[in-house]
Amino acid sequence: MIVDLVFPIIHRCAFLDLQLDVATLGRITLYVPDGFRVVGPTSIVTVFQSCPELRTFALQSPYSITLTIVNFDAPWQQLTTLQFHTQILAYECLDIVRRCTSLQECDVSISIMSSRALQRITELSRCPIVLPSLHTLQIQFSDSENDNFMFLRALRLPGLRKFQPVLLELSGWLVHPTPWSLSVLQSVLCNTIQELDLSKFPIHESMSGTLARMSNVGILWLSDDSPGIMHALGEGTIAPRLTTLHLCYVESLDSLFDILEARVSAARANSGVTALVNVTIRDRCDDPKDGARLLALTEAGMKIDFRSDPLW
Repeated sequence: MIVDLVFPIIHRCAFLDLQLDVATLGRITLYVPDGFRVVGPTSIVTVFQSCPELRTFALQSPYSITLTIVNFDAPWQQLTTLQFHTQILAYECLDIVRRCTSLQECDVSISIMSSRALQRITELSRCPIVLPSLHTLQIQFSDSENDNFMFLRALRLPGLRKFQPVLLELSGWLVHPTPWSLSVLQSVLCNTIQELDLSKFPIHESMSGTLARMSNVGILWLSDDSPGIMHALGEGTIAPRLTTLHLCYVESLDSLFDILEARVSAARANSGVTALVNVTIRDRCDDPKDGARLLALTEAGMKIDFRSDPLW
């Protein structure tokens, strides 16, 4: 059973009688519209405390507001999926995540930290939160170094298989590289990661060494064709087990073909390098000048797909 609730309606109720068979409730989604603020200490979802089948808790609101989650009371320890599609205070998010001992998938957005919040999250990071079952993590944060690094440093994720950091600005996606981007990857560095999505994250060549240690990545999304990283991909020194590559932007297709041809050669010469099977390109500056090169790559077993869908 799935229940969707609009927050401004239910918060006015002293007693909430939904006439639900909570024994079969598997997911709850709370919607909080813009302009609404949570006031008072009253917990508004205590009705869901005794839901033996509840596995997913989702909270949604515009990113223009920051919510406090002290008013939400759910059986956190049995949840497997947590989705906070709104700005959440980082230390509050960690407090909740600490209770989600069965968590498998986590998708959260944390707000800009104040100095007080940074002190609180530093205290939390001294006792790391171990989430052995978490295999998928997507985290959105602002362009302040402490917003993501301190949050991630508090987590230990030995089973993480998919990681997607998303860097936000008030004006939208942040497209320029930042000197601290490397710290994000280092915070969650583990050989268990099989899919790394950097499609909404600025990359630069200093990440090459960190990416090289993520040796089990089979699916990689990149926001652009950073020359240093692409060259290492071609040689197989980064992501030697890579089979699928998604590129948001390519400056030169001929240069990309150089990289892909090098990867084909590396896979043939080195048993430790896996052949690329799928390459997807969303946006590019030019068209291929030599159709024979594209044909040769296809004949080598590589499928190259050109797309223009901004939502892929």
